[in-house]
Amino acid sequence: MAGPGRCRLLLATLAGLGALSAGCALPPTQPATKGQAEILFHWGVGGRNRLDTISETLVKDMIEDPPLVVRFPLSAGEKRRIIALADSLGFFDQPVHVAPPDTTGIRYIAHPCQEYLLRISVGSWLHTSYWTTCDRSPCVECDRAATLGRLLSEYIEGRPGFQRLPAAQGYHQ
Repeated sequence: MAGPGRCRLLLATLAGLGALSAGCALPPTQPATKGQAEILFHWGVGGRNRLDTISETLVKDMIEDPPLVVRFPLSAGEKRRIIALADSLGFFDQPVHVAPPDTTGIRYIAHPCQEYLLRISVGSWLHTSYWTTCDRSPCVECDRAATLGRLLSEYIEGRPGFQRLPAAQGYHQ
């Protein structure tokens, strides 16, 4: 069961049926309604790659060249699988900003670091979370978020439509 103020969604909800897990309620400001599940996902250095299922577009960071914007629709089944993966890794329990506790006062920065933003909506219900690999301090939520970001980016980048795109030129500093 999800933590206080959060709710884990069943696949029936993700299919737009408006059902919730038994004993689980959405926060009062986020009422459950029937509706299409939508995903906005930013990933990569500076979060410059972007999948937007509302506009059915993918923005690929080309590093030295302007970003490449292509049509990139996902099926309802693909959206359900992505949302189910997010749920299984605790996304709906994550805070808006996932950050490790600063116990040392020292930040370890990895250049370049990955930044992620994931926003999932089902009807009028919405959850957003942001995380980064810039800080390498240990954090359970950070590890789950990093796993989710890696798996989602691997899934998107493994689709034939992504693999047919030209390779980016250059490198991030």
